[in-house]
This record gives sequence, structure tokens and C-alpha cells, in this order.
Amino acid sequence: MALVQSYSSTSDEQGTWYETALLKRALPNLVHARHGQQGESLVIPKKKGATVSWRKFGALSAVTTALVEGVRPASTDVTVSAVTTTVAQYGAYILHTDWLDDVAKDKNLTEHAIMLGEQAGLTIDTLTRDVLIATTTIQYASTATQPSHISTSMVLSALEIAEGVATLETANCRRFGNGFYVGIVHPKVKYDMIKDTTIAAMLQNSKERGPKNPYFTWNLGEFMGVEWWQSSLAKIWLLTGTGSPAASVYGTLMFGEGAFGVGGLASEMWRSVTAEREEPNTGKRVSPVEIIYHAPGSSGIYDAHDQQGSTGWKTTYAARILDQSAMLIIKHGATL
Repeated sequence: MALVQSYSSTSDEQGTWYETALLKRALPNLVHARHGQQGESLVIPKKKGATVSWRKFGALSAVTTALVEGVRPASTDVTVSAVTTTVAQYGAYILHTDWLDDVAKDKNLTEHAIMLGEQAGLTIDTLTRDVLIATTTIQYASTATQPSHISTSMVLSALEIAEGVATLETANCRRFGNGFYVGIVHPKVKYDMIKDTTIAAMLQNSKERGPKNPYFTWNLGEFMGVEWWQSSLAKIWLLTGTGSPAASVYGTLMFGEGAFGVGGLASEMWRSVTAEREEPNTGKRVSPVEIIYHAPGSSGIYDAHDQQGSTGWKTTYAARILDQSAMLIIKHGATL
């Protein structure tokens, strides 16, 4: 049975004196979904099924045989492969009473809409992250060869980053339009990166001096060919390491253009997740996820006294890794 938000169930709404400014909710920065490859062909028209398909043309090999005068060589074959996935609906709602709306002090319905919009963004980004961390291109830090070997000293270092970039470059992975790959790290991982002497020297000496320097902003910015994004939603496998000392395993994603795609139904497809490089996502929402409001009295005989209403959201979503060689995950420890 769904919980109904009522006046009696929200004791904080009943006091005579109260702080008018509601406490801010702390939400992670939503940075995973925003890098997915989208296109018109990935937005499914109505009544055209629920399967999204990405088509990929294979690269042509080098020609090492010289032409013979007057002789037409064989034509070059072109290979096309398809990657598919099925979209699904996601959504949630909050029930409320007419009495809550009439007598409560705060604008509950407005807050419900904001909270649900935040939840939609969090849902899409979490689902995207869980797809990406399943990549088969895995790099283990230091001497580890599996998660159980990782210790707290096996952190993300400049050498680990250089190895990851080399892996992507060896696979001829394209960089994004700004000339960089993308890396997503946890705040605790950033702590270790800042302590790395090589990274520290780069941030100090290769970046502009003054208030925009990373040591002033505490934003990593771009270095070693990677544009760095931070999110507390970055994957952590808690206490899976049995090294000395035992460590939780952190997953740092690095990828290039075309590594993964996202899609959905045209009528319910989200277009973007608002995200900053370092800031939390509080107050942000995906757009245009549908916010659905039903006023008390809109349910007919199921709400005989016009007492219950609802606010909800709904969207469709699918994410798929398109090119395993265009991404990798570095599994490592962290000292904090």
C-alpha cells in the first residue's frame, strides 16, 4: 500500500513557529548519463517497438598491394554491425491529501515536484553508471590482478592514468570535441590524486596562476589528456579487497567519444541531465522528464471524498556500451 503524505504524518509541518527556509537536500553530481551518444535515430517513434539500435561501420584496413597497370583490383568490403538494447519505463510518485495542501505551511506540492525531478536525474545517472562499470576493459592498480588484491595504498596515480590513456590511444579511441577523454572520479579519489607529486606539479606549473588554478578552485580540470569529472556516485565496492590493509575498491571510469549510447521513446525520452563538473545536483532535474500531477478528486469513485492527489514522474531509458575498446575502468584503493 502506497504511503500517503498527510498533515498528521508530517509533524514538522504542524508547529506554530518554524524556519521558513527548507533544509537543502544533498545529492551527488550526476555526470555519467550526460556523456552518452544520442541521435534522432535513437529516439523511438510511437508504435515502433521498444528496441534501440546503433549501427557501426567497421574500419578499413591499410592497402599494402600496389595497383597493376590496367588491372582493376577487387572492391573493398564494408562491414556493418548493430548493437541493440530494449528501453524500459521508470518512474515514481508521491501521494498527498487535500488537507496537507490546505493547512501545511510549506509549499509541499512544489517541493514534491522538485524532489521527484532530482530523483529522476539520480535514477538515470545510477542506471547509466551501472551499465558502464560492467565494461570488460579493466585495469587494476599497482600489482593487483583482481579486486581482492587491492589495498588502500594502491591509489589512482599519474602512472595509472597514463596507462589508461595509453590503452585508449592504442585502441584508436576518439577524444571528445574538446580534445580530451573523460574521467569520472570519487571525491576520495581526488584526494589521492592531489597528493600525487606528479599530478601536483602539473596542476601547479602547467595551469594558470591565480584564482582559476585548481589549488584555488579544488577542481581538477583537464590534465594528461583527460577532462576530469567528480561524483560521489562513482562506483565503490565496499570492503571487497583483502590486501594489507583491506580496502574498498573504487572504480574510475575513462572513456572517449562513442563509448556508450542512450535512447528511449520519443514521447518520454529524457534529453539531458544538468550537471556541473564538481558541484552537487541539489535542485537540478532531468529535462524533459514528465512531471505528472493529479489533484484530489481526479480518481472518481476511488477517491470518493476528493481527499487524495499525487505528483509523479515518468520516463523511458536505455543505455548500452557501444565500443568496449573506447572505455575502461581502473579498479584501485583509496587512503581515506
